[in-house]
Amino acid sequence: AKEARRAKKLSKLDLNGDGTVDDAERAEFKEARKARKDGRKAEDGRKAEGGRKAFKPDTNDDGFVSREEHAAAANKMFTFLDANNDGVLTEGEGKKRGKKGKKKRKGFGS
Repeated sequence: AKEARRAKKLSKLDLNGDGTVDDAERAEFKEARKARKDGRKAEDGRKAEGGRKAFKPDTNDDGFVSREEHAAAANKMFTFLDANNDGVLTEGEGKKRGKKGKKKRKGFGS
């Protein structure tokens, strides 16, 4: 299995098919991967540098958040957290969504 993974990786990196991977092929592969990644970020509305979707409650770009804009942002967050779509947030609902990727740390104050 290990050799199969190695051969698959080599076939991806070996762009000219000579059986070896040189620095130019590595650099070209890295650039192509970066371009694909940036393209995916642009498609789903993420910022190119940060990687997170932009939270922008000021929808009309006037520099202020009106009551209507705030309500719309709050409704969007509620809908996101309401995992079972029952219109009510219960204990534990949204914990997995709200803390995606964060690990609980043990130590002082835990």
